[in-house]
Amino acid sequence: MGDPYTGAVSWDNLGDDRIGVFHPNYIALLRIHVDGLRRLALRRLAEHAADELGSLDPRLDSVLWMRRLAENVPAAGELEMLVPVAKRFGELLGLLPESGGVVVLHGWAHRYLMGTVALDVKVAIEAWLRAWSYGELVDGMACPDEQTRRMWERQCTWLAEQIIDPLQPAAEAV
Repeated sequence: MGDPYTGAVSWDNLGDDRIGVFHPNYIALLRIHVDGLRRLALRRLAEHAADELGSLDPRLDSVLWMRRLAENVPAAGELEMLVPVAKRFGELLGLLPESGGVVVLHGWAHRYLMGTVALDVKVAIEAWLRAWSYGELVDGMACPDEQTRRMWERQCTWLAEQIIDPLQPAAEAV
């Protein structure tokens, strides 16, 4: 059996819009990942509001560090990064259909939003895999068997090849 993530998304242009046709169930998979990160971010915001900070989840920590570096603000505080990250997760969930497999991204702002959040998801999954490789528990779960770990790695590849890379701006002709 081949890799189920290969060819899972087909992109087309319509003017400034991008239309993505996802293989059945892959929008749901993306929604689950984004919603999970959104919940982590909202839980962390609630901890800040109650002034009862626990340890920062390694997946969310990785996303916040990556955002700091991407936005060239390495010294930015956690809340300064957390608020817009949580907002982006919610915005993308609003763009993704709850059923079906067609996504219409209107202009560069939507493409940037989806590509950025897909990158955040990839970084979070990689943090999860990294924690497992160190023998740490993530959400109380130990590292799964080799086949399941490879499935998580393939999801990272799928996010990069099927969403992140295709949504990047085209190189300008010189």
